[in-house]
Amino acid sequence: MKKPFAEQFRPISLDDFVGQEHLVGPGKPIRRFIEEKHIQSMIFWGPPGSGKTTLARILSQSLSMTFLDISATDSGAKELKAIVAKAKAVGSLLLFIDEIHRFNKLQQDILLPHVEKGTLVLVGSTTENPAFSVNKAIRSRCLIMSFKPLTPASIENALKKASKEHTIEVQEKMLSRIVHLSQGDMRQAYNLLEAVSIAGESAFSELETNPVYDRMSDAHYDHASALQKSIRGGDANAAVYWLGKMIAAGEDPEFIARRLFVCAAEDVGNAEPLATILASAALNAVQQLGFPEARIHLTQTAVFLARAPKSNETIRAIDTAMHRIQNGESFPVPPHLKDHHYPDAKKMTGGKNYIYTHDNPFENQLFLPKELQDAAFTGETELTFLPPDVEKELTGLLERHPEGKLNLQWMARQSGIPAWKLKKALRYFVKIQKLELNGNLTFRLNKKNKNPQRD
Repeated sequence: MKKPFAEQFRPISLDDFVGQEHLVGPGKPIRRFIEEKHIQSMIFWGPPGSGKTTLARILSQSLSMTFLDISATDSGAKELKAIVAKAKAVGSLLLFIDEIHRFNKLQQDILLPHVEKGTLVLVGSTTENPAFSVNKAIRSRCLIMSFKPLTPASIENALKKASKEHTIEVQEKMLSRIVHLSQGDMRQAYNLLEAVSIAGESAFSELETNPVYDRMSDAHYDHASALQKSIRGGDANAAVYWLGKMIAAGEDPEFIARRLFVCAAEDVGNAEPLATILASAALNAVQQLGFPEARIHLTQTAVFLARAPKSNETIRAIDTAMHRIQNGESFPVPPHLKDHHYPDAKKMTGGKNYIYTHDNPFENQLFLPKELQDAAFTGETELTFLPPDVEKELTGLLERHPEGKLNLQWMARQSGIPAWKLKKALRYFVKIQKLELNGNLTFRLNKKNKNPQRD
């Protein structure tokens, strides 16, 4: 039986290697290692089909090293000890460990002393972020080399070269389709090319799978992050796109709903209290209704959150309070605020001198410990900078503003800028003395302002 195309067409020299120019290009680390005939233990981190195994093989061949490859999942102590013995015997061995993020402590304890002494060179491969998935003891002994998905052009050129050298007939349109379906994975591209060469174009009726991304990889968190940041940035279109990718990738809908619930409190907060209610309803819809219908509720929530006014006051307030408490500012409850609903409480100072607010709402009563009377945990984030083009646009708006009271809605309609952003910008104008705003919302624009970003 013939070898798969991915194995048949595997490059055997650095000049034939596809992609990763930041590692193998002129003057880049892997090329320099080969030129200087020097190598260190490394971890190759990147998506499937990006060339990790191939580059490890090229390294060993270029440096005349014995190459051994194992998987972290099925290599026991006996096999590892035999590898160490072989490394001592041959004197120059490169051990390639696939899925090194699955390496356990026993495996590590057998190999790492010999890696440290230079008995063997370890090259590990992982699709997961080593900072989170690879044992710290391994990371400290290895260089981390990040691999990128191959570009469409790189994959197309490799497919054309293979087709020409091995007389594989494939139409230009079909090549483009294979490139699209491979999603930066060279191995997948070769597998699809092999299927087409055998079964023809009809093979694609069964093979057109094109997984969006591996939700067990870092892409799971990357897409959740992109969704939340798009919502925070007020881009409803982007939010819907990232939400769509997460749904298409088969993400747990409850995970998505919980992330939207977080967004509602963290990024919208009290600027629009309805946000948390809607996010809660979306989570309930996912639990009670399920997919595919609940995708509509998730989308409704994502769009609402993206378009809603934004405030991070609540998360900043609680994080600031907790930070100060955890750094020594933990004070006892003042006597007048203590519980007094038990016998003899007031004799023990509980609730003594407390003034019931409903009876006397104007009494200037202290509720923080006396050591924290000047503390301010709540309050909106204030701008410290405004891009010059935005400042110019807002200045023009204020100059054209109808006489009378400041009208945020008019400014929002004229500029297309949400009212909550305008409010922040105008507070910044007041801060730099470009705008004088009176209590009745009449205003005066100062032409000469003290703008710190221009000082």
